[in-house]
Amino acid sequence: MTLENYTFGRVTIGGQTYAADLIVLPDHIVSDWWRERGHSLSVSDLAAVFEAAPEVLVVGTGARGMMDVPQATRDALAGLSGEPPGKPATTRAPGT
Repeated sequence: MTLENYTFGRVTIGGQTYAADLIVLPDHIVSDWWRERGHSLSVSDLAAVFEAAPEVLVVGTGARGMMDVPQATRDALAGLSGEPPGKPATTRAPGT
């Protein structure tokens, strides 16, 4: 799957445009995903991620960078790899 485009409120992956939050896993996209609380990523929001146990997790923060990843969530994610939680990085998607 290739991330082809991102604009406010839309992302195109593999030729499909999505207009809602989603989780992109190696073998499928969880397109009906919704967070428990606004712009905060809780451990319970990531059930599909914990089940898939990916080597890398990229958390998009949205066009305005409003997504918060609380320390408790980072600690739980660190448990997947056994490595200490890292500081969130800020990146831009193609087309932004």
